[in-house]
Amino acid sequence: MRCVQLMRRAVRRRTQIGLLRTRVSVLQILVLGVAGCGCIGCGDGPTQPVAPFLTCDAVVLHAVGTTHAGMLGRSGCQLGGRAVDYYALRIDTLSTVRVYLSSQSFDTYVVLFARSPAVPINTDDNSAGGTNSYLGQGLEAGDYVIAAQGVADTDLGPYTLSSKDTVPSAPTLISPPREHVVYQYADAPFCDGQFQFGYQIRYEWTTVPGALSYHIYAIGPNAAGPAVSKHVSDTVFTHTSCGSWVGSQALTGWTWWVAAGMPDGTRLVSAYRHYDFTARNQP
Repeated sequence: MRCVQLMRRAVRRRTQIGLLRTRVSVLQILVLGVAGCGCIGCGDGPTQPVAPFLTCDAVVLHAVGTTHAGMLGRSGCQLGGRAVDYYALRIDTLSTVRVYLSSQSFDTYVVLFARSPAVPINTDDNSAGGTNSYLGQGLEAGDYVIAAQGVADTDLGPYTLSSKDTVPSAPTLISPPREHVVYQYADAPFCDGQFQFGYQIRYEWTTVPGALSYHIYAIGPNAAGPAVSKHVSDTVFTHTSCGSWVGSQALTGWTWWVAAGMPDGTRLVSAYRHYDFTARNQP
């Protein structure tokens, strides 16, 4: 009831209540409660962490299904103050790719970047067991970059990088479809009949054979953490937000994806998809 009263007062005074702003590191998952009173994207929000642009000219071409033997040294490229080797990866059609990085000399760390803009899609430290790295990622057709490095700035020496197409595939996103626009209600009919701003999004994806569970994420532009971060067993999840809205600075460029948790402890991550919001309707 207090939330509804605050909403009505906000309408009368044309004010907006901001969400708690919490800083997180790159790809750190933070669950932000947005089902209560508040506005996402109102005023100056936190800046979404973005990886440094790739400034190294020494990029090796890598084809899915091949293996590279590399050597990290102090005289090479740097990423985050640590030695790094870059590998260019081209995907011709929607694929699920497994990337493995291993070394007997140091603790490995692998990062998968979109090529342009150069932002991180996925990272891993030790999912391959011990000090070796692994990630499984669904990728749309396009250009990507794999960064091979160590966890510490002293992690140097020989390593092996390999990749392959994977079966089963990562989840394929179904709904919301591409270019979808989410409607924001001034008096949402799904909010228990009380006067509240609100919106509702139905997320759906394909089944991954053998998956134990799914983790769904949705994040807005310039956000420090996801608005949705939920573990589910089904392939459908409906997110309902009552008493909150998306402000004018965050209407476009929302991103969502799903990770399937597999019995061997690995995850198969879907390709990313985007959607937008309508402006908030006034009562």
